[in-house]
Amino acid sequence: MVFGIGIFQILIHKEGDFRDFMGVILTVPYEELKLVLDTHSKLKDKYDILVNYFKMKYQIDLVAIGNKQFK
Repeated sequence: MVFGIGIFQILIHKEGDFRDFMGVILTVPYEELKLVLDTHSKLKDKYDILVNYFKMKYQIDLVAIGNKQFK
């Protein structure tokens, strides 16, 4: 597993929040993020908002990009 407390700290850190959150989405496979998102509903809500916004507005699948980093 790539993350644990470190990724959780990045996701809740307020300074650079958007940049850091996007960095995690784009570089960590969903299956690993799911472990944190399933136990922190506010982070899951934020994740869903960002992923859905980029998919609907720009037709960019952020989850696919993050998953592809490890193939």
